[in-house]
Amino acid sequence: MTNKKMQINKEVALRLWNAQFGRTDKTTDFAGREIAKAAYNDRNSKFCWNVDHIYPQKLGGKTVDSNLICCHMLTNDEKADNYPAFTANGKKFIIKKVQNHYEIVELKDKDEDAGNGKEETDDRVNFFDAAAGLEFFDKCGEPGWVGFVKILVSLKYDNKQNIAGELYAFFKKILGCPAYTGGDLEFVDLPRITYGNEFEYKLFDFKVEQQSFVQNMLDNCVLLNTYLQYFRNKNKIDNFKIYCGLRKYDNEFFASRAEERDFNVRFLNNAITINDLVKINTDAKDKSLKESNGCFEYDYIYTKLRDDLNKQ
Repeated sequence: MTNKKMQINKEVALRLWNAQFGRTDKTTDFAGREIAKAAYNDRNSKFCWNVDHIYPQKLGGKTVDSNLICCHMLTNDEKADNYPAFTANGKKFIIKKVQNHYEIVELKDKDEDAGNGKEETDDRVNFFDAAAGLEFFDKCGEPGWVGFVKILVSLKYDNKQNIAGELYAFFKKILGCPAYTGGDLEFVDLPRITYGNEFEYKLFDFKVEQQSFVQNMLDNCVLLNTYLQYFRNKNKIDNFKIYCGLRKYDNEFFASRAEERDFNVRFLNNAITINDLVKINTDAKDKSLKESNGCFEYDYIYTKLRDDLNKQ
């Protein structure tokens, strides 16, 4: 698959590069080919690269951060729409489903049977096998990390306009999380009125297993912030607040949600607030942020998108 099917501009591609590789100017893709940040979409450079859908778009793969990977354009050409197995740069790979996203895994000699054309189902458990069922139960107690996004919006509406539902659908699409359908978010709470015209949208991510997921979550919040700033300037909404958090998922998970309870309609500051765990696991750690009670104001937008929105 080439980028002919992908509506991904350079700004988005460079954001994905930063999320996947950090601030480096040159690195290697998953197949071992060298790529350079400055050579995006430049086939005249031996370091050229672009963005590929891990689970092919032709098969229904979504254009969301968790399904996108930066790679050499030759690697992209060789991978194409092959699924689940393919060869790139002389190496064999398989696309595996891990919880509710896909990853590319290199096959070693002993693993070649895995590339037989059958989809991996590592997340499936045979509960009629007592040993398998009990093993899964034991794993449920293993600590992990969960990310979440919570949005509060004070709406402007009269008898002719009520955009609470439209915002709900809009937020889900930006975050790549169709409710209850195995998308990137585990579940989504319907918006509820908290006070007058103030609506609360609460979205929880699945267990975070890669640091890049936290960065993607924060980047998507910046995307939301850009649009909400525009909607506010156009008098579609009054005020808003976005909260982006990461916390440990263990037996104390449901008993340790004070930070979420404290996030309420009294503090609509038209910005993003992140907790300390998001800060240290993203590029926010390199920024000087205003702190209050272990949370940080992260008031960033995508300037090009803002300018394009203002032209509409």
